[in-house]
Amino acid sequence: MKDTSGELPGKAGLFATLGTMYAHTLPVSRGPQSLTWRQVPDPTPGPGEVLLQVTAVAVNRMDLAQACGRYVPPAGVAPYPGIECSGRIIAMGPDQPQGAQNSQGTQGSQGTQWQVGDECCALLNGGGYAEKVVAPTLQLLPIPQGVSLADAAALPEAACVAWSTLVMEGHLSPGQTALIEGGSGGMGSFAIQLCKALGASVVALAGSDQGLNLCWELGADVALNYRDEDPVASLRALGGVNVIFDLMGASHLAQHIYCIAAGGRIVTVSLQGKVTKPVDMGILMGKLMAKRGAIITTSMRGRPATGPGSKAEVIRQVRQHVWPLIDTGLIKPVIQRRVPIRSASDVLTDVQNHTTMGKSVLLVG
Repeated sequence: MKDTSGELPGKAGLFATLGTMYAHTLPVSRGPQSLTWRQVPDPTPGPGEVLLQVTAVAVNRMDLAQACGRYVPPAGVAPYPGIECSGRIIAMGPDQPQGAQNSQGTQGSQGTQWQVGDECCALLNGGGYAEKVVAPTLQLLPIPQGVSLADAAALPEAACVAWSTLVMEGHLSPGQTALIEGGSGGMGSFAIQLCKALGASVVALAGSDQGLNLCWELGADVALNYRDEDPVASLRALGGVNVIFDLMGASHLAQHIYCIAAGGRIVTVSLQGKVTKPVDMGILMGKLMAKRGAIITTSMRGRPATGPGSKAEVIRQVRQHVWPLIDTGLIKPVIQRRVPIRSASDVLTDVQNHTTMGKSVLLVG
């Protein structure tokens, strides 16, 4: 990572001049080492947005994809990586939405509107690897009880992805069984806890003994090493699963169809796997139809800002149903390390090498 902060007056990590900040830019997108910590103009909140002074930002695989040039943020979004953070509101744009409240209650309950000085965590559209970031007001969440401001940065994306995938799309219910891929990762570690809190059984997959131990600690009923064991045989012996939290996509499609029980749902939220050999879709679809199964695809980035199925709707449901589980300690953020934001390149390299567990949090300032 190149650091250009020394080329400018003032102390790096603080605002060198009025109207500027530091951010991890990507002059070229050739991998984690392309990140460059440099001075850039302050963002300005638009209608229905707030400006946050960032305390911490959590690392996600999407950040790696952006650093490698495989993901380009939509027009109008800051070009820096970072899709979730925590911090304090330092400015508010015009036309703030009604019902966006900073109390622990759900929208419509008693509480006050978000205001300058409030601490929060946020699901971002991008730009979190910076000292300041713009966030839609309807994508803010309060800091849960018992969670530090910095650690709260690791919650919004995992909570929204897990809830929308398992419940909104997968319709997981108490007494059912979910298969969680990447059980020791940032998404999977949250998903395991959510399933258990909802009264479901969990079969978790991980690729190392350390990862398996973490899955057990988080409450998994069964934990399988996908490198050493045949998940299909093990799951069929268990009678199949009702919902699959699928991070791999097409590369595991055949395996997943064999693993689901009658009426099972495969909900694909990521495409991390690579297809290495052709598959006969006719045979697979026949097996899926025989089980009356379903394949569902979803994503957070592809959702509209507001309306049915939107990011705002996911946030509303997460605040209502998931935040109380965090407040009471049934779900906790799983954080592997907390490091200065200047170490972002090294952390993303570890993500690229699949040597991380849980979330890594980058501390700003």
